[in-house]
Amino acid sequence: MLTDAEIDDLLALGLLRYAEKPTSYDELRAEAEGYGLLEPDLFGRSYDLDAEELAEGGAASALEEIRAVLETNGVAVGLVSVEYDAGSGSTLLLVNGEPHILDSDAFDSSVSWRTYSVSFFAIVNELLAQAGSSERLFGFRLFANDQTGVFLTPQLHEALERLGIGDSLEFPQNAV
Repeated sequence: MLTDAEIDDLLALGLLRYAEKPTSYDELRAEAEGYGLLEPDLFGRSYDLDAEELAEGGAASALEEIRAVLETNGVAVGLVSVEYDAGSGSTLLLVNGEPHILDSDAFDSSVSWRTYSVSFFAIVNELLAQAGSSERLFGFRLFANDQTGVFLTPQLHEALERLGIGDSLEFPQNAV
């Protein structure tokens, strides 16, 4: 169970930066015990980013779902769409007119959930880095239909790891 001091530390590191409503210490404790603070939650840091949906054209709607966090961190999202470029054989995520490759003919279609997830997380993290934000999108239950994306700063991630909560988070990588 989280102590008041541990909760104070998490709050000082901005755990509730994106929360829509105030959260009590008891709610934080219950969330940590039940879900480890990583499930899509009342803190505004975790989002359902289903790997199957990403691979089936849902990257634009997923980006719309996390738009508020991105814009809070200085990312100009603008118009978002997924398009297929027949010339290159690539599936692109267009963000504010800029194309980002989600999949190309170089990827094996048998690993599409993985490919699209890795690409989506990389695109989001690249946009955050370009905006000068220290937030990054970590993955929880990667490459599954209950895949979750969790926005954390390095300091908040380290604090969660010290509490035994953040050790199951990772950066999706290596598409093949």
